[in-house]
Amino acid sequence: MSDAAEMKNPAPATLEKNAVAVACASDHNYFCGLLVTLHSLCTHAAEGTQLHLYILDAGLEPADREALGTLLHAIPGRQIELHFHAIDTSAYQHLPAWRGNHVAYARLQLQDLLPEEDFIVYTDVDTLWLRDINELWALRTPDAVLWAVPDGSGLRHYSSGDGRAIDLSKMGSTAEPCDYFCSGLLMMNLRRLREEHFTERCLEALRRFGATLSFPDQDLYNILYPRPATTFLDPMWGEFSV
Repeated sequence: MSDAAEMKNPAPATLEKNAVAVACASDHNYFCGLLVTLHSLCTHAAEGTQLHLYILDAGLEPADREALGTLLHAIPGRQIELHFHAIDTSAYQHLPAWRGNHVAYARLQLQDLLPEEDFIVYTDVDTLWLRDINELWALRTPDAVLWAVPDGSGLRHYSSGDGRAIDLSKMGSTAEPCDYFCSGLLMMNLRRLREEHFTERCLEALRRFGATLSFPDQDLYNILYPRPATTFLDPMWGEFSV
């Protein structure tokens, strides 16, 4: 599904295990958000941090890629590598679009796109990072599949503009309403996702239920990995300032 391009040197078969792996998905319309998210993340990472940034590219322009390349030199004291993966979102065209596109569904492909990584932090490109990502990275263990922030509005009456009620229990969810989590920031155990055939299970669930859900990718993570498979993070990692 991908066509990887490297802005530095070709990626080694196995990346350093002490490097923090981060993924974002974007097209040209979201480029400004992508730049702010990555710049804030890199700026707040501790000096000496190795960062492998994976960009799931659903339509960036050459100038966008060139601008992102300035991150390699703009933030002293961090070792930053930037990797691009061209994404085909055609498999998700029957699902609801988010702000006019299907870019967000690219996160569902990470376990296949990055076979060299065991863990990754996925972050939406409307996220402003104000903490050192190493604090989050240090929480990973082989026991959990996902690490996520609880969503404040709950499972059965998820408020997302239209406030439409979603009864995920009909789709096999065993989660309590208070345990519904957000997928805008996820730390993922990619090895476990591969071992448990997440891609096949996810695509089957999307075929069956996707068009009936407001947020299919987020809902699917909740259906397939309720607690304790998902470890809840401190809400500070998903704080909305007003």
